Amino acid sequence: MASLVVHTAKRVLAKCQVNTPTVRNMVTSSRGEILAQPEKVSFGTMKLILAAVPGILVGATAAKNGAAWLEENEIFIPDDDDDDD
Repeated sequence: MASLVVHTAKRVLAKCQVNTPTVRNMVTSSRGEILAQPEKVSFGTMKLILAAVPGILVGATAAKNGAAWLEENEIFIPDDDDDDD
């Protein structure tokens, strides 16, 4: 039953397709020749570094300042006997 419904739906949708004109933007030379597509340079690794490094530095600075503030106000003071492994 389900396969009949799917088959019928595909037939109906195939008949209802609207032909839309395809628009292609191309660069042409002065003589009308279509020029080759320019190479794309994405700089993916550079973008990753430029986004990650400042975020890590800001986070590390905030954590260091937060830990210093907690210790200064005696809210959290690490115990010396935690290192007895």
